[in-house]
Amino acid sequence: MTLVERPVLTEAVIETHKLVKRFGRTTAVGYVTLDLSGGVIGVPGPNGAGKTTLLRLLATVPAPDSGELRLLGFDPRLARERVLVRRQLGFLPQSPRLYPAFTPLELIDYVAVLKEHTDRRRRYVEATRVPGSGGPPGPDAPQDPHAVGWHAPARGARHRAPRRPGAPRA
Repeated sequence: MTLVERPVLTEAVIETHKLVKRFGRTTAVGYVTLDLSGGVIGVPGPNGAGKTTLLRLLATVPAPDSGELRLLGFDPRLARERVLVRRQLGFLPQSPRLYPAFTPLELIDYVAVLKEHTDRRRRYVEATRVPGSGGPPGPDAPQDPHAVGWHAPARGARHRAPRRPGAPRA
């Protein structure tokens, strides 16, 4: 077995300069400056120290109140560059709370919206290609009678069929 060498990242993947995020009169992230270029990075600290808010800022979920932020060489203040960052970035909160009433197809669509895929019809076509999404099986889809589909929503959710793009809401 041969190991595949990966290029070492030499330029900064995450750069911040005096990054600030406030909630009312509370400063959650105060004047953080970072220059990180790869590897595994830990963010230790007590509860309430601003770790989650910092990670959310780095995931471009909220915008900072002040300071500078560059991710993967892009400036997320610019909508076009924020899309490029989000398409390369994955973010999973410590305690993800999925919406229990979402069907698998709705959850896939929701994540696509978060990644700023704006064409509803294309999102639907792509989402329904995912096995178990509840969409029509493609020609190469496995014929698994036990596969989970829209008819098996998340635990505790009510049964409902997915909405087609452009269909009126119930």
